Amino acid sequence: MSLLILALSLIVLILLVTVYKMNSFLAIVMASIFLGTCLGLPVDKTMTLIGTGMGDQLGGLVLVFAFGAILGKLVADAGGAKQIADTLTQKFGHQHIQLAVAFAAFIIGLSLFFEVGMVVMIPIVFAVALEVHEPMLKLGLPMLMGLGTAHAFLPPHPAPVAISQLLHANLGQVLAYGLCLAVPYLLITAVLIPKLIQHWFPKSFRQIKFLPGVGDLSPAPATDRPLPSLRLSLITALMPVILMSLGTLFTALGVKNGVVTALNNSSFSMFLALMFALWAMGWHQHRTNKAVLSSIEASISSIGMLLLIIGAAGGLKQVMLAGHLANQIAGFMLHTGLSPLLLAWLMAALIRVSLGSTTVAALTTASLLLPIVGHLTVPLALLVLAIGAGSSLDSHVNDAGFWMVNQYFSLTIKETFETWTLLSSLSGIVGLILVMGMSLIV
Repeated sequence: MSLLILALSLIVLILLVTVYKMNSFLAIVMASIFLGTCLGLPVDKTMTLIGTGMGDQLGGLVLVFAFGAILGKLVADAGGAKQIADTLTQKFGHQHIQLAVAFAAFIIGLSLFFEVGMVVMIPIVFAVALEVHEPMLKLGLPMLMGLGTAHAFLPPHPAPVAISQLLHANLGQVLAYGLCLAVPYLLITAVLIPKLIQHWFPKSFRQIKFLPGVGDLSPAPATDRPLPSLRLSLITALMPVILMSLGTLFTALGVKNGVVTALNNSSFSMFLALMFALWAMGWHQHRTNKAVLSSIEASISSIGMLLLIIGAAGGLKQVMLAGHLANQIAGFMLHTGLSPLLLAWLMAALIRVSLGSTTVAALTTASLLLPIVGHLTVPLALLVLAIGAGSSLDSHVNDAGFWMVNQYFSLTIKETFETWTLLSSLSGIVGLILVMGMSLIV
């Protein structure tokens, strides 16, 4: 019954946004209240859950988004993004630019959560799209799948590491199998499928210069000031990745002190990166304080609604969790007699579709499978990969990532379903096929 109520509340949300043109933030809040009421929760508890969910969702993201938006705007306004875009275009050409973006996102995604990776990559990818005169989404989808590949399958990304630890899987095996799977997965989901989606839904792929989540990324008026060097531009744009990767490396080596703990905090690493960007893309480029302040103000003013929408999605997820939907799904799936890999994939996929969070779906599935792990005959590393593939399936309106894509790429709800939801769904199926194929070999 709870699953039917959930489906009804999601239909209400979609109708509010698409048919009645309701503001996305208000529509998500209204759908959350509707869901809580139908689940029999008191109104005051429902509102508390929404507030708690918004706080949990935004608690670790507000500073990251703010610092990341400022950093990206500084790099763009100083010409650093154009320098990187020019170089990528020259090195890879139009023909291979999608693969280059996907690979860069994959490398960056190894140490960053999906949302943080998006904040870091968005300004660079959009600058490349402007430089090569291609639709933003044509390069954006490969970027998203590059980040998603690391998020789903590969240590040292936190999600696969946490699942491996829960199931007592060998991390080395997970990494080895994950790398073997990641190469074909990335080629199929980041290059082949986006081309098919562009062929099926060409209207969603349009050139835009102003993005609600970022601001105006059109090239700055030409000046006599030279562009920053490629080395400095890359170091500045990737400084958050460098700092967080150092934190991950020192942690893996067993180094424990205040500096390492600080570097592992994404907000603090983004803050340090922003301080460096103020110098590297500001005063070092002989930009005036007024020009730097203008970049900061323009970037901050563009992310307000984006943060509200992402926070509201967290509130909706919290109300869903109160309905104990994950336990209902698990109780049903454990008695189906399916193969362990397919069972793990289906459980993760259904929880992901119901609750919206990739990480929650993966960790919940691993926890629910833990009692029967000792009786399974499949390699635990493959079980980890099957869960990762299932938890990446079908990003839709109850997922904060859905709304990030919707806002960052200036899409309608329908266009977001046609592109990102379709791509994430197909990628989850591709992941299952690759894992099942690998199980025949190892």
